[in-house]
Amino acid sequence: RCWTKSSAETSSAHRDATRRDLLYCLRIEPAYMLLDVSSYILGDLGPDVFVHRVCDGRSVDDSTGTSPEAVAAAAAAGRCEVLGDVGPLRHGGGRLRKAAIRPLARCRAEGIEVPCPNRPLETIQAMVHSGLDAACIALPTTKGREADDVWTLRLAESGLVPEDVRILRERSSRL
Repeated sequence: RCWTKSSAETSSAHRDATRRDLLYCLRIEPAYMLLDVSSYILGDLGPDVFVHRVCDGRSVDDSTGTSPEAVAAAAAAGRCEVLGDVGPLRHGGGRLRKAAIRPLARCRAEGIEVPCPNRPLETIQAMVHSGLDAACIALPTTKGREADDVWTLRLAESGLVPEDVRILRERSSRL
C-alpha cells in the first residue's frame, strides 16, 4: 500500500499551498518494511534544488495544472518563492545545491551497488533529521532512539567502546 502527503506541518501557514512531496509505501508480510521517499524539484537554471515553491501564493507542481510557461513567467516577474521553512530541506533554508546530488555517485548497500547523491554528507546535513546527529553521522548517538530499547540503553550507559569503533571502521572501508 502506498500513499503521498505533504511534508508541511498542519500548523504551517503554507499548508494548503504545498505539494505532496512525500511517498510512503508499507508492506507488512513477510516482514515489516516502510519505504519513505522525499522528492525535490530541480527548478530553473539556478544552482539549487528545492521541495516547495509557490508562485502567486499557490503551489506550482505538475498536479496543479500550472503550465511551465506560466511558472516561468511568474518566476521571471519575481512572483515565486522557495519556502525555506517548510519540508525536508528546511535546515538549509529550503534549498540544496544541485552539485550535492548530481551527477549521481555509486554506494554499496547490502552487498550491491546503488545510486546515491554525489555528496551524501552534504545532502544528509541539509535534510530534516529524525534520530540523526548531523554533526557526526558516522558515530551513533541515543538522539531520536527509543529510550527503553536495550541497545539504546547500552549506548547511553557505556557509549562507544573500542570494539564498536573497530566494527564501524571495518564496515565503512567496504562502502
